[in-house]
Amino acid sequence: MPAASPRMAAIIRKRSSEAVDGGGSCKRNGNAITSVTLVQKSDQRWSLSSASPQGWETRELEPSPPRSESCFAALLHGEKNEYFLYACVLGRRLRDESPGPDRVLLCGPGCCEDPVKRRALVHAGWSHLLPVEPIAAPHLDQTRAKRHALVFTKLRVLELPYTKVLLLDLDLLPRLGTQLGELFEVAAPAGKFHCIRYHGPEPRHAEIISMEVRQECGHHWSPNAGVMRLDPRATLDQRRSQVADMISDIIQREGKSFLPEQYFLAQYFCDWRHVNKSWNWEVWPEWDDPCITHPLPEACKRAQRQGWAGYYLGICPDSVPEASTVLADVRVWHFSGSWDTAPWMFQNLVDADAVRVEAMQRFRSRDPGGVVATALYEWRSALDEIVVDTDAALDVNPLRAAVSALASQAADSLGNGWTCDGCGEPSRRLRELKDVPWSGMYCSGQWSDMHWACADCIVAQLRAANFEECSCTKGEVETCRFECQNHDGGVQKN
Repeated sequence: MPAASPRMAAIIRKRSSEAVDGGGSCKRNGNAITSVTLVQKSDQRWSLSSASPQGWETRELEPSPPRSESCFAALLHGEKNEYFLYACVLGRRLRDESPGPDRVLLCGPGCCEDPVKRRALVHAGWSHLLPVEPIAAPHLDQTRAKRHALVFTKLRVLELPYTKVLLLDLDLLPRLGTQLGELFEVAAPAGKFHCIRYHGPEPRHAEIISMEVRQECGHHWSPNAGVMRLDPRATLDQRRSQVADMISDIIQREGKSFLPEQYFLAQYFCDWRHVNKSWNWEVWPEWDDPCITHPLPEACKRAQRQGWAGYYLGICPDSVPEASTVLADVRVWHFSGSWDTAPWMFQNLVDADAVRVEAMQRFRSRDPGGVVATALYEWRSALDEIVVDTDAALDVNPLRAAVSALASQAADSLGNGWTCDGCGEPSRRLRELKDVPWSGMYCSGQWSDMHWACADCIVAQLRAANFEECSCTKGEVETCRFECQNHDGGVQKN
């Protein structure tokens, strides 16, 4: 986790000893830190960009007055077709399944500069489009492509004129029948607890993440920003002052991260509450490639922790639930993976049914219960429905062009994959198996014919091992080598 600047460290110490205005403030109560809930109605005044954004007409710069005290909010910036489609699908699902609160889309530079796309976004379901100035922090972004250089622009949500906000990533799909408004009952700040070093039980929904859990994680925990409850301050001046204060901290902050805004928020606010994983289920297979193959028991354990089975290992290590139980519990899909679970990677297929069939095949060993396939099927169904609806509503449908471009991109991505020695299929998730002892010659598993293997074939071998020791690690290798030397006149070199 990046280190806090001296100014940030002073702010953290101050917030731990006295109350401050705004949601998520805290004060010392004996040896415990307890939250201070200061709920004041918003003045309903928009914070407008000081610069005139490209492509926007003057009449569009100030949205219509808020119609509710709470709102759903998300950020769209950049030119990527998939995020435009994500925004359309999310806006429609919020409109249909969670009526009541306003739906505010913060619009940064990129596709929102196109008036045709803005009309499509409003038709999809966003009640307010608000152009915002980006908050750039490339010095904190660890990705090679600087994918998260503008991620701090999300903090503009704290300038919104609402008493309560639920900030959402665009790559979410609330499932049919899910009323996201229930999360407004959770006190802010709140988000799903995240720490790759923590393997204990999940914190309780809506309760403050305990001091014991945070101490166990040290500075390595953060709220998952996919679904977050935040409370903006009551007046426009207070809201602008808070965000300006945050921007100043960000400029001085040091240390790069793949999750820069999450670690920042973990430090900036205290008394974070947990949002149960069912409200922010990151779409990933049950098991995944652990990046090792031996020792087999350790590789199996890591493969579990890499997938959604890892959600449960701290609760019931010996009893991961069936996929049917997961599918009954999940309320919101979050397509946060950047590998092979992104919905756009299946856009070359004809319809949702074809997506489900293909996903079941690609994840046959990693996710035999079909959790990933179901999530992808549901997202594609939602997209296809809104594309047809937009055809009938608008003279020009920009969703069609985005869908076509992503179909070509998905086909190219698959065509550029390498062939797996195990299944013979092309894959972008392929690696050389460098840690199989003696190239699998003496292994009780079936590794000898695989030098380059896809993630699914690797997991298939690990599942077949069933957490049992391999002959490679049970002292049997030397005996096998001796027999082979006597039979073949020597051991083959790799």
